[in-house]
Amino acid sequence: MTLVASVFVGGIVTSWFGLSNQGNGRLVTVVLVALLGFVAGCVIGLVVARVVAAGGRGGGWRALGLSLGTASVILGQILGLSWLRTDHPPYLDGEMVDLLVEIRLPAGETRPSPESLRRTLLQLYTAALASNAGSLDPDGLRQEGDRWIIPGRLWIFNRGSGRTLGIGRPNEPEVRGPVKLPASPTPADRKWSEWYLPNRATGEDAGVPPDFRYAIGVHVQGFDPDRDAPDG
Repeated sequence: MTLVASVFVGGIVTSWFGLSNQGNGRLVTVVLVALLGFVAGCVIGLVVARVVAAGGRGGGWRALGLSLGTASVILGQILGLSWLRTDHPPYLDGEMVDLLVEIRLPAGETRPSPESLRRTLLQLYTAALASNAGSLDPDGLRQEGDRWIIPGRLWIFNRGSGRTLGIGRPNEPEVRGPVKLPASPTPADRKWSEWYLPNRATGEDAGVPPDFRYAIGVHVQGFDPDRDAPDG
């Protein structure tokens, strides 16, 4: 039973620490945790059985109950300590939240192709350099005056401070700009921010970067502007 419980705990803890399954890293970690839990369970069972036998009271069922209770306490402590040591996504009204983004291309730029939009990468950074990738929505492309505006979204995966939005356009250096949101967004953050003109992370001679604005929306799989339009 400790083997099964260790698999469960290992899966939760590795997800909290953001361990990627690229190269089966997360799977290997869960397997190692499960094996360690199995060995620890066997040791706990043997020790408790000897203690119960030496006491002369109770039998196998009492030893089994004490063993499982001890193992449960240890696994619970591991879960609790892991929770305290890791960051967690913010919630708003009981829902996880996304960062809704609108990117406004410089005046006079031609209509971007769906291919270039699919290749444009959004990254949400924190002061701790953790990042999360997002995507643009080619179907939501619209034109206002002589400027094209493209919507996109990213999941806000933690409460980290110093958030920065990175925009990686095809064949251009990445540009970055501040995302001035509190660690835990409030209903007021559902409104669009002002437009920000980001700075280039590298290079200064690649032309005028696009500017952007942002708002908070409910976390969903995929982009659906009709379901989750920001206020204002």
